[in-house]
Amino acid sequence: MENYVCPRKTWKGEKTKPVNEEMKETKNKQLDENNTQSSEDEEKSTPKSSPKIPVPSSPKSSPKIPVPRKVYKLNDIGIEEDLLEWIQTEENDFLWNTRRTDYRLPDKKRARFQQKEKALNLEEGFLSKWFEGLRDQYTKLHKRKSGDGCPMFTERQEWVLRNLKFF
Repeated sequence: MENYVCPRKTWKGEKTKPVNEEMKETKNKQLDENNTQSSEDEEKSTPKSSPKIPVPSSPKSSPKIPVPRKVYKLNDIGIEEDLLEWIQTEENDFLWNTRRTDYRLPDKKRARFQQKEKALNLEEGFLSKWFEGLRDQYTKLHKRKSGDGCPMFTERQEWVLRNLKFF
């Protein structure tokens, strides 16, 4: 490393010399020697009659299997409207109202959703994810981007905008 000179400009503004050519040559020789040794070792260890099986060198080369996303949708609009009325009641407004101190108590919110899930025979965590999805959809629909003009909403989007005005 004695002969190494930084390829950047010096403090005086002069350009310095690039890395010493001898160092490049020695590195190339070392790499060539290592490659020939490893290939010779492989030839000695495996018999010539057996075929070589390619093994992926890194996990990046293996294909990723997509994980299916879980869908949190209710098929009956009547049930959805009943649930939204239940959420809007004064005893449950801490589920959505950020001004309430109980809003920041996740255990209390989880327990309230679990009570309703048991009553409706739904799996655990379904209602909280369903409501989170509706709330996010309403926020995206309500806050239009500048320059979008007058958007054309689907029937479902109009329903979301109409029923989640209490936000």
